[in-house]
Formats: sequence, structure tokens, C-alpha cells
Amino acid sequence: MTQASSTPPYDPKLEGTPRDFKCLTCQLMIHSAYTPSFCPRCGASRVKIIEQRAGAAPEAEE
Repeated sequence: MTQASSTPPYDPKLEGTPRDFKCLTCQLMIHSAYTPSFCPRCGASRVKIIEQRAGAAPEAEE
């Protein structure tokens, strides 16, 4: 079974522009031009930080 990714597809036009990222561990919203290497609040690694984009629908729980 394939699981849909929660990260929107890569868009080269957005490279280097400030975007919003969300830590899945502590729910902190981070405004940065690039994906943070770790969460500044809880220290979670970058695999727990996802980009938030307008129009992206959250995944349904199974």
C-alpha cells in the first residue's frame, strides 16, 4: 500500500523565498527560506518538519 506524502511537490520558483514550516512533534510554525535542520523548540530532526502551503489538504487519518 502506498502512502501519500504530506509534503507538497517541489516547486523551484519557491526556492529561497520565505515559507512556513510546521514541526510535527511540537506543532511549532517556523517561517524560513529553507527547511530547518532541526526544530528550535523541541530539537526534532528535519524529517519531522513539513512545509505548509496554501491549498494543501491535510491527510485523512486511517
